[in-house]
Amino acid sequence: MNKQMLATNRLPADSGSSPPNHARDAVQCPFNQGPVNRASLEALLPQSRSPDKLFLVDAMSLVFRAFFAPMQTALVSPSGVPTKAVYIFLRTLRKIMKDHRPTHIAVVFDLTAPTFRDKLFETYKANRPAFPEDLTVQLPYVRKFCQALGLPIVEKEGFEADDVIGTLAKEGAEKGMEVLIVTGDEDMFQLVNERVRVLKPARGANDVETLCDEAKVKEILGVAPSEVVDWLALTGDSSDNIPGARPLPGKEVPTPEGKRRSYIGPKGATELIRRFGTVDRTLDNYAQVERQSYREALRDFRNEALLSKDLATIRTEVPLDLHVEQLNPGEIRLPEVTALCRELGFTSLLREFLEQAPAPAVSAGIESEELRTPEAVAAWIERLEARAPIAIALAVEGEEGFSATLAGLGLSDGRRIATVPLRGAAGSAGLRESDGGVLAAAKAVLADASRPKAVHNSKLLLLLLTKSSAELAGVTDDTLL
Repeated sequence: MNKQMLATNRLPADSGSSPPNHARDAVQCPFNQGPVNRASLEALLPQSRSPDKLFLVDAMSLVFRAFFAPMQTALVSPSGVPTKAVYIFLRTLRKIMKDHRPTHIAVVFDLTAPTFRDKLFETYKANRPAFPEDLTVQLPYVRKFCQALGLPIVEKEGFEADDVIGTLAKEGAEKGMEVLIVTGDEDMFQLVNERVRVLKPARGANDVETLCDEAKVKEILGVAPSEVVDWLALTGDSSDNIPGARPLPGKEVPTPEGKRRSYIGPKGATELIRRFGTVDRTLDNYAQVERQSYREALRDFRNEALLSKDLATIRTEVPLDLHVEQLNPGEIRLPEVTALCRELGFTSLLREFLEQAPAPAVSAGIESEELRTPEAVAAWIERLEARAPIAIALAVEGEEGFSATLAGLGLSDGRRIATVPLRGAAGSAGLRESDGGVLAAAKAVLADASRPKAVHNSKLLLLLLTKSSAELAGVTDDTLL
């Protein structure tokens, strides 16, 4: 209870209210809560796998999924900045971290600089629509949150995030790690093997995340992970302007009848790869293909298919300045997280961060105790210096407001810390009779206007004290404001 009352406070739901401006030292990242039970983990995994988990987060994939996720109410900050993509990105990341507890992690971003693929193919990704302005203003906050939460960020000029992820995944697997790639992009399926899997996050509240191993990839695409690049070479990827076995953008020629030609789609690509094994063998044996549209596409667009294979192949030898062992989650910088949540109005998220953060270490010279009786409260107050300031925290049960119950108080005079449990159930005053006696012992100091008090959410505390026939005076600072 000491941690609950002194390290955190109940906050209102996300509405843009200003959260407390806690100025604590950096504390351990809340994503890695408690030690991993390695014995239990090893029992759940094949013996060939290591308990070390490397999570590689495809940042832009998650950001785009978050931006386009359906939501009935628009999310904006108190200053009017759209925040939906940032909020859902953080919610998704927190859930994944909580559920899977990785020992190593990297959030991998794309850079705006051209990559080697742009040199291979000038119109690579040229068909992509303009980047949404409402998303542009949110991207800096995604990066700032990752930094404040102690999550390593990795990026490399000249390469896409896919290539950086492929390189780290290969290194992690070679070093015995269990690698999970967090993305919604199925082109990452080509990296899946016995040590590397793809984790597709849930798209909404009614969806579930999908963990894609080799069997799942074959179930989804109809081909094995080792065949995904060949499959893409035939069907193409319109989102990245990869043509497949079809004409380059802007160079399509209609049939003599003036109709648009048919090419090889996902189903056809699956059939051809299953039959011939690779795109090269499929192209070499095009004459054996019965379906005319497929046969002609393979005959006429061989070079385009081979170019597509090169474009779709994720590189796994990117020269990086770090190794997977260095990708440990760092310490959360709580003041930065608090400031960001306050700026964007993420009050409930901030409450979660505060609740999961360890309580500040109590200095050796600081006394800490729990006061459960009126006599203990009176004795603690008696030792206060005349008119010395005190800090007061509160814990509540139920929804905040008049219907809430005052569950406890935290008191400090700078030399001593005390918690006063008030676990009363419902009633007109919100406290049991015994708890009311404990609170009565503190009434005089709470109502003393000559003693300065720093309180978090003094308005709520005053409301709840009034229900118990107590007063609050002398408030000189409210950390909620």
